[in-house]
Amino acid sequence: MAATRSFVRSAVAAAVIVLLSACGGGETPEQAQQPQSTAQTVAPSAVVQALNGKAVEARAKILAVSIPTSKSGFSLTADIKLAGTTEVRSQKQATTASAALLLTAKAENVLDWAEKNFKQFFPMEQVSQNACIPEGCFIFRYYPLTAETGNYLGIRTDGPQAGEITLYGQYVGYVITPFAHVDDNTFRCIADVNSCRPTVTSVVPMNDAIDVSAKGTSVVYTFGNGPISCAGIGGTSEVGDAVKVIVTVTCSSLANTVTIRSKDDRWPSGVRACMTLGGVQSGVPALTGYGSLPVTTCFTTRATVTAERLYVAKTLPEWTGEKAAAVLDGSTVMPVAFPASPGFNDLRNVAVDPLMGKAYFAGLGTYRLYSIDLETSQVLEPIAIDPDFQYSHAVQGLMVTESEVCMAFARADVQGYPRHNQLDCRSLTTGKQGFLSQRNFLAADGMLTTTLRYLPYGAEKKAYALATARDSYFLEVYDSKTGGIREGYLSGKAGVVTEVDMTTHQTKSWNVGSVPQGIDRDPTTGDLYVVNSGDRTLSIIRAVSGEVQTFSLASSFVGYQRPMRIKIDQARKRFYVTDYLGAVIAFNLADRREVARAPVGLLTIDLAYTPSGRLAVTSMEGTVVLLDLNTFTEVKRFSGIGLNAYGIASGQ
Repeated sequence: MAATRSFVRSAVAAAVIVLLSACGGGETPEQAQQPQSTAQTVAPSAVVQALNGKAVEARAKILAVSIPTSKSGFSLTADIKLAGTTEVRSQKQATTASAALLLTAKAENVLDWAEKNFKQFFPMEQVSQNACIPEGCFIFRYYPLTAETGNYLGIRTDGPQAGEITLYGQYVGYVITPFAHVDDNTFRCIADVNSCRPTVTSVVPMNDAIDVSAKGTSVVYTFGNGPISCAGIGGTSEVGDAVKVIVTVTCSSLANTVTIRSKDDRWPSGVRACMTLGGVQSGVPALTGYGSLPVTTCFTTRATVTAERLYVAKTLPEWTGEKAAAVLDGSTVMPVAFPASPGFNDLRNVAVDPLMGKAYFAGLGTYRLYSIDLETSQVLEPIAIDPDFQYSHAVQGLMVTESEVCMAFARADVQGYPRHNQLDCRSLTTGKQGFLSQRNFLAADGMLTTTLRYLPYGAEKKAYALATARDSYFLEVYDSKTGGIREGYLSGKAGVVTEVDMTTHQTKSWNVGSVPQGIDRDPTTGDLYVVNSGDRTLSIIRAVSGEVQTFSLASSFVGYQRPMRIKIDQARKRFYVTDYLGAVIAFNLADRREVARAPVGLLTIDLAYTPSGRLAVTSMEGTVVLLDLNTFTEVKRFSGIGLNAYGIASGQ
């Protein structure tokens, strides 16, 4: 509108005339009816000039919109927990681009901003009013006449000039003076700050997506509202609370995207992950400082599917890494090869990690902890146990907890070995070392750790290490193929069971029979059952009293027969024990009486339950036998595995 047009004319509504006259500093009704030129001559020209000068000053200050000095920097946070866990905090939901604010809302923002930043011109907070006059409709605020004020600040709300910011009052000689528009670059960010922010228009996976693949999924935020700046966005960091994940963040200013990838392109399985991204800056220099608002997208990954697969670790005298492990699926035997260099040695331990969908393998002399994908059997990047390759470590025990993979180190042949009877735990999701004990943490220096099991009970997160006297390590087990003897243990010296609280890492120990080899926990009573190979006994550690009771199994293990591993079957009130010479024996829980025996093959070692509830047993002849637990008879035999099938695990 022209600067010379009067704010009120004779046709002004009576209510508006009363308002203006009552507030002071405006035209009287009589003045309002005079021609525009007459209104402009009411005050001496010098005063008008002075007022106009102040108006110029006011306008300059209003137009001097400073760039925000408090820049919202880029941020990425994550809340990751097992699926089904109760949410402990509300989450911002992923949104699309915000709709443009209505003109009235923009006007209010401008008026608020003017009051806040220029109190000398617009003192005391005023209530917005609406009025329509011949010149148009306005939303405005009136600041009563003082030595410095007596002004109206308004925004046109109708017609082609809608959105014009206007002044009226003594500063502009009582002439409606437009000086800017709410959508000008100068005021756009004040009128609608979100219009100056990069705005998320889409997120992949979609918010609240379920059954998302844990492998190969990237979280991609796409921005609209102009180009984004990638300055300061990128790199690798650890995120998460209950479950921690290492992610890599990349930014593309061409595609206007920020992408989040998990380590090895593998998210935890069966978790709900919520990623919150904020503070992304505009690629337009004038809009720097208006960071994007936090936007959260949540998705749930599907659990690892392992079906009836079994994972077998093998001892290989050639130490080549070829056929070092095997995956048994249906009737298929799939060999697995690991890199032979550096320092590959025979494998004895295997543990399954359903959270990250991996099976871990560890050997008696190695620099690495190996792993494969549970679903594809693909060999994955190993964890470096000793990155400097200074020592070839003997992993005597391997276990997986809810959050960690842990190794027990011991060496029978090197007295001063630095990691003797030492516990090393790494995060399942990040691979970072979370706990490394001192030497001889699991047993005294004169002992040799042989087994490590994770056996939680209720809220107790407890692990157990078995150790035998170092000088009980002896060759005395008969080998029918050669007519000679194989590795075994000398009886006579008590073994030790060490309990480790996996939360506090506090320990306590019990003496048991000679050369303990296998341990399991009664899920009903919490009692620990330990089979002792050296003296052919069963030690029971009572959960309530802590008392140790040791019973002879000599009637079932004669000659060169030795108990090696144990599994409790509370549903059938039994426990199963492998005999090193070639069988699996079922005992009653109540009286420890032998009730059944199933031949497996020479040098029977390890056993595990399958997901369908069968018992899988390894033989170093190179076979794995599946037993029906109701009939305790063989239902399947896997051959072609190769000699020395040792450790076994399933997804159960």
